[in-house]
Amino acid sequence: MNTFLSALSVAVNLVIIGLLVYFRESIKALIAIRQSKILEEYKQEIARRQRAEKVAELFARFHYKFDQYEVAKLMWELSFYLPRELVCEMSQTLVNGKTHEDTMKLFVRVREHLSIKDGLTWDNITYFAQLPQKQPVLE
Repeated sequence: MNTFLSALSVAVNLVIIGLLVYFRESIKALIAIRQSKILEEYKQEIARRQRAEKVAELFARFHYKFDQYEVAKLMWELSFYLPRELVCEMSQTLVNGKTHEDTMKLFVRVREHLSIKDGLTWDNITYFAQLPQKQPVLE
């Protein structure tokens, strides 16, 4: 009887150890999956922000510090990942010199395409008809 109880005790302990190992490995796998999801979402967020920065750079270069090479390069770069309709509208807006209202409305549409949907409207975005002049420093 003693040997039977000893054998049963060993068997139960082995089953418990096996279950503990199984649950530990399962939890580690779930954590790894969650971490990889978070990392992928982070990478997508970084890529989205970089694309948004390119759009902002294009508008700023075109309106305030025109450099034909940089404007063309940025426009061509954006055409690789923005949809055809937005690329065509951006080209028309930049080439035909639309009003700042049209430009900022387009800017908001591009933001929305890049999944930046936070309720920003065109009239919430600062736009200078001319760059403000620096005020002289009075001593």
